[in-house]
Amino acid sequence: ELAQASSICRKAAGLPLAIELVANRLRVASLTELASGLGLSEWPTRSAGRGRHDSLDACLTWSHALLPTDAAVVFRRLSVFPGGFDLAAAEDVAGTQPVKGSQVGALIEQLVTASLLEADTSGTRTRFRFNEPVRQYAAARLADAGEADLARRRHAHAFLARAEVVEPMLFAPQAEQHCDLLEFDRPDHDAAMDWLLASGAAEDAQRLAAALYFFWYTRGLFVTGLRWLRAALAAEGQV
Repeated sequence: ELAQASSICRKAAGLPLAIELVANRLRVASLTELASGLGLSEWPTRSAGRGRHDSLDACLTWSHALLPTDAAVVFRRLSVFPGGFDLAAAEDVAGTQPVKGSQVGALIEQLVTASLLEADTSGTRTRFRFNEPVRQYAAARLADAGEADLARRRHAHAFLARAEVVEPMLFAPQAEQHCDLLEFDRPDHDAAMDWLLASGAAEDAQRLAAALYFFWYTRGLFVTGLRWLRAALAAEGQV
Protein backbone atom coordinates (compact mmCIF):
# COMPACT_ATOMS: atom_id res chain seq x y z
CA GLU A 1 0.00 0.00 0.00
CA LEU A 2 2.85 2.38 0.78
CA ALA A 3 4.35 1.76 -2.66
CA GLN A 4 1.00 2.44 -4.31
CA ALA A 5 0.54 5.65 -2.32
CA SER A 6 4.04 6.78 -3.32
CA SER A 7 3.24 6.02 -6.95
CA ILE A 8 0.08 8.14 -6.76
CA CYS A 9 1.97 11.08 -5.25
CA ARG A 10 4.60 10.88 -8.00
CA LYS A 11 1.96 10.70 -10.73
CA ALA A 12 0.22 13.72 -9.17
CA ALA A 13 3.54 15.59 -9.55
CA GLY A 14 3.60 16.23 -5.81
CA LEU A 15 0.89 18.90 -6.17
CA PRO A 16 -1.01 19.12 -2.85
CA LEU A 17 -4.35 19.88 -4.48
CA ALA A 18 -3.94 17.03 -6.96
CA ILE A 19 -3.12 14.60 -4.14
CA GLU A 20 -6.17 15.80 -2.18
CA LEU A 21 -8.42 15.36 -5.22
CA VAL A 22 -7.10 11.83 -5.80
CA ALA A 23 -7.46 10.94 -2.11
CA ASN A 24 -11.12 11.93 -2.15
CA ARG A 25 -11.72 9.27 -4.79
CA LEU A 26 -10.88 6.56 -2.25
CA ARG A 27 -14.59 6.69 -1.47
CA VAL A 28 -15.36 5.17 -4.87
CA ALA A 29 -12.13 3.49 -5.99
CA SER A 30 -9.48 1.25 -4.46
CA LEU A 31 -5.85 2.25 -3.91
CA THR A 32 -4.83 -0.11 -6.73
CA GLU A 33 -7.29 1.53 -9.13
CA LEU A 34 -6.05 4.99 -8.14
CA ALA A 35 -2.44 3.97 -8.72
CA SER A 36 -3.36 2.65 -12.16
CA GLY A 37 -4.37 6.15 -13.24
CA LEU A 38 -8.14 6.28 -12.72
CA GLY A 39 -8.65 5.48 -16.38
CA LEU A 40 -7.04 8.77 -17.44
CA SER A 41 -4.49 9.03 -20.18
CA GLU A 42 -2.69 11.89 -18.37
CA TRP A 43 -2.12 13.03 -14.82
CA PRO A 44 -1.57 16.71 -13.86
CA THR A 45 1.99 17.86 -14.35
CA ARG A 46 4.06 20.42 -12.48
CA SER A 47 5.12 23.10 -14.96
CA ALA A 48 8.87 23.51 -15.23
CA GLY A 49 9.93 27.10 -14.61
CA ARG A 50 6.50 28.63 -15.36
CA GLY A 51 5.26 29.18 -11.85
CA ARG A 52 2.69 27.94 -9.40
CA HIS A 53 -0.26 29.27 -11.41
CA ASP A 54 0.44 27.00 -14.38
CA SER A 55 0.74 23.97 -12.12
CA LEU A 56 -2.53 24.83 -10.39
CA ASP A 57 -4.24 25.31 -13.75
CA ALA A 58 -3.04 21.89 -14.89
CA CYS A 59 -4.33 20.34 -11.67
CA LEU A 60 -7.75 21.96 -12.02
CA THR A 61 -7.98 20.98 -15.68
CA TRP A 62 -7.30 17.40 -14.69
CA SER A 63 -9.86 17.49 -11.86
CA HIS A 64 -12.44 19.14 -14.12
CA ALA A 65 -12.01 16.31 -16.63
CA LEU A 66 -13.02 13.81 -13.92
CA LEU A 67 -16.39 15.48 -13.34
CA PRO A 68 -19.58 14.01 -14.82
CA THR A 69 -21.05 16.27 -17.51
CA ASP A 70 -23.83 17.79 -15.39
CA ALA A 71 -21.49 18.41 -12.45
CA ALA A 72 -19.10 20.23 -14.80
CA VAL A 73 -21.99 22.41 -16.04
CA VAL A 74 -22.96 23.38 -12.48
CA PHE A 75 -19.30 23.90 -11.55
CA ARG A 76 -18.79 26.56 -14.20
CA ARG A 77 -22.19 28.25 -13.71
CA LEU A 78 -21.63 28.69 -9.98
CA SER A 79 -18.55 30.80 -10.74
CA VAL A 80 -20.82 33.86 -11.18
CA PHE A 81 -21.19 34.01 -7.38
CA PRO A 82 -18.46 36.38 -6.14
CA GLY A 83 -18.73 35.03 -2.59
CA GLY A 84 -20.70 32.44 -0.67
CA PHE A 85 -24.11 31.24 -1.77
CA ASP A 86 -26.90 29.01 -0.51
CA LEU A 87 -28.64 26.13 -2.25
CA ALA A 88 -31.71 28.16 -3.25
CA ALA A 89 -29.56 30.72 -5.07
CA ALA A 90 -27.53 27.95 -6.71
CA GLU A 91 -30.71 26.32 -8.00
CA ASP A 92 -31.91 29.64 -9.44
CA VAL A 93 -28.65 30.26 -11.28
CA ALA A 94 -27.48 26.78 -12.30
CA GLY A 95 -30.81 24.98 -12.64
CA THR A 96 -31.47 25.40 -16.35
CA GLN A 97 -30.99 23.05 -19.30
CA PRO A 98 -29.40 20.57 -19.36
CA VAL A 99 -29.56 20.59 -15.54
CA LYS A 100 -32.81 20.67 -13.57
CA GLY A 101 -33.08 22.75 -10.43
CA SER A 102 -33.90 19.63 -8.41
CA GLN A 103 -30.55 18.11 -9.48
CA VAL A 104 -28.37 21.01 -8.37
CA GLY A 105 -28.11 19.96 -4.71
CA ALA A 106 -26.78 16.49 -5.54
CA LEU A 107 -24.34 17.94 -8.08
CA ILE A 108 -23.07 20.47 -5.54
CA GLU A 109 -22.47 17.56 -3.16
CA GLN A 110 -20.26 15.99 -5.84
CA LEU A 111 -18.27 19.23 -6.14
CA VAL A 112 -17.81 19.39 -2.36
CA THR A 113 -16.69 15.75 -2.31
CA ALA A 114 -14.20 16.54 -5.08
CA SER A 115 -12.80 19.45 -3.00
CA LEU A 116 -13.74 21.93 -5.71
CA LEU A 117 -16.30 23.63 -3.47
CA GLU A 118 -16.35 24.30 0.28
CA ALA A 119 -19.43 23.94 2.51
CA ASP A 120 -19.88 26.00 5.68
CA THR A 121 -22.57 24.48 7.90
CA SER A 122 -21.90 26.64 10.97
CA GLY A 123 -24.88 28.94 10.42
CA THR A 124 -28.61 28.43 10.01
CA ARG A 125 -28.16 28.01 6.26
CA THR A 126 -25.37 26.05 4.62
CA ARG A 127 -23.18 28.37 2.60
CA PHE A 128 -21.03 27.16 -0.27
CA ARG A 129 -17.90 28.90 -1.50
CA PHE A 130 -15.10 28.48 -4.03
CA ASN A 131 -11.49 29.19 -3.27
CA GLU A 132 -10.78 32.19 -5.51
CA PRO A 133 -8.32 30.42 -7.87
CA VAL A 134 -10.88 27.65 -8.36
CA ARG A 135 -13.66 30.19 -9.00
CA GLN A 136 -11.52 31.96 -11.58
CA TYR A 137 -10.82 28.67 -13.33
CA ALA A 138 -14.56 27.85 -13.36
CA ALA A 139 -15.32 31.32 -14.73
CA ALA A 140 -12.88 30.74 -17.58
CA ARG A 141 -14.65 27.47 -18.41
CA LEU A 142 -17.99 29.33 -18.30
CA ALA A 143 -16.69 31.83 -20.84
CA ASP A 144 -15.35 29.00 -23.01
CA ALA A 145 -18.83 27.43 -23.00
CA GLY A 146 -20.40 30.71 -24.15
CA GLU A 147 -22.67 30.78 -21.09
CA ALA A 148 -21.25 33.71 -19.15
CA ASP A 149 -23.89 36.25 -20.14
CA LEU A 150 -26.79 33.86 -19.53
CA ALA A 151 -25.47 32.85 -16.11
CA ARG A 152 -24.92 36.47 -15.06
CA ARG A 153 -28.42 37.37 -16.23
CA ARG A 154 -29.93 34.55 -14.17
CA HIS A 155 -27.80 35.61 -11.20
CA ALA A 156 -28.89 39.25 -11.42
CA HIS A 157 -32.57 38.40 -11.79
CA ALA A 158 -32.40 35.87 -8.93
CA PHE A 159 -31.04 38.46 -6.51
CA LEU A 160 -33.45 41.11 -7.74
CA ALA A 161 -36.29 38.71 -6.92
CA ARG A 162 -34.81 37.85 -3.51
CA ALA A 163 -34.36 41.52 -2.60
CA GLU A 164 -37.93 42.40 -3.59
CA VAL A 165 -39.32 39.56 -1.50
CA VAL A 166 -37.35 40.62 1.59
CA GLU A 167 -37.79 44.40 1.26
CA PRO A 168 -41.31 44.63 2.84
CA MET A 169 -40.07 42.51 5.75
CA LEU A 170 -37.49 45.18 6.63
CA PHE A 171 -40.33 47.28 8.09
CA ALA A 172 -41.88 44.40 10.06
CA PRO A 173 -41.03 42.66 13.36
CA GLN A 174 -37.77 40.69 13.26
CA ALA A 175 -36.48 43.07 10.59
CA GLU A 176 -32.93 42.56 11.87
CA GLN A 177 -33.03 38.90 10.90
CA HIS A 178 -34.05 39.82 7.37
CA CYS A 179 -31.23 42.37 7.22
CA ASP A 180 -28.86 39.57 8.22
CA LEU A 181 -30.08 37.52 5.26
CA LEU A 182 -29.37 40.44 2.91
CA GLU A 183 -25.96 40.90 4.54
CA PHE A 184 -24.94 37.46 3.24
CA ASP A 185 -25.86 38.54 -0.27
CA ARG A 186 -24.00 41.87 -0.38
CA PRO A 187 -21.32 40.71 -2.88
CA ASP A 188 -24.12 39.37 -5.08
CA HIS A 189 -25.98 42.69 -4.95
CA ASP A 190 -22.86 44.44 -6.25
CA ALA A 191 -22.36 41.86 -9.00
CA ALA A 192 -26.03 42.07 -9.99
CA MET A 193 -26.00 45.88 -10.14
CA ASP A 194 -22.81 45.79 -12.20
CA TRP A 195 -24.34 43.43 -14.74
CA LEU A 196 -27.73 45.18 -14.92
CA LEU A 197 -26.13 48.57 -15.53
CA ALA A 198 -23.60 47.21 -18.04
CA SER A 199 -26.35 45.42 -19.97
CA GLY A 200 -28.62 48.46 -20.14
CA ALA A 201 -31.31 47.05 -17.84
CA ALA A 202 -32.01 50.43 -16.22
CA GLU A 203 -35.44 49.54 -14.88
CA ASP A 204 -34.21 46.36 -13.19
CA ALA A 205 -31.22 48.24 -11.73
CA GLN A 206 -33.56 50.85 -10.24
CA ARG A 207 -35.86 48.11 -8.89
CA LEU A 208 -32.92 46.43 -7.15
CA ALA A 209 -31.63 49.71 -5.71
CA ALA A 210 -35.14 50.58 -4.48
CA ALA A 211 -35.49 47.17 -2.83
CA LEU A 212 -32.16 47.53 -1.04
CA TYR A 213 -32.21 51.19 -0.03
CA PHE A 214 -33.60 50.63 3.49
CA PHE A 215 -31.16 47.79 4.11
CA TRP A 216 -28.28 50.07 3.10
CA TYR A 217 -29.68 52.81 5.33
CA THR A 218 -30.18 50.67 8.45
CA ARG A 219 -26.73 49.07 8.12
CA GLY A 220 -24.99 52.42 7.62
CA LEU A 221 -23.88 51.52 4.09
CA PHE A 222 -24.39 55.09 2.89
CA VAL A 223 -21.51 55.20 0.40
CA THR A 224 -22.56 51.92 -1.20
CA GLY A 225 -26.23 52.91 -1.31
CA LEU A 226 -25.64 56.34 -2.79
CA ARG A 227 -23.23 54.98 -5.38
CA TRP A 228 -25.71 52.40 -6.69
CA LEU A 229 -28.77 54.66 -6.44
CA ARG A 230 -27.03 57.41 -8.41
CA ALA A 231 -25.74 54.97 -10.99
CA ALA A 232 -29.20 53.44 -11.43
CA LEU A 233 -30.88 56.84 -11.78
CA ALA A 234 -28.26 57.95 -14.31
CA ALA A 235 -28.66 54.82 -16.46
CA GLU A 236 -30.01 55.37 -19.94
CA GLY A 237 -33.33 53.84 -20.87
CA GLN A 238 -37.06 54.32 -20.49
CA VAL A 239 -38.17 53.80 -16.90
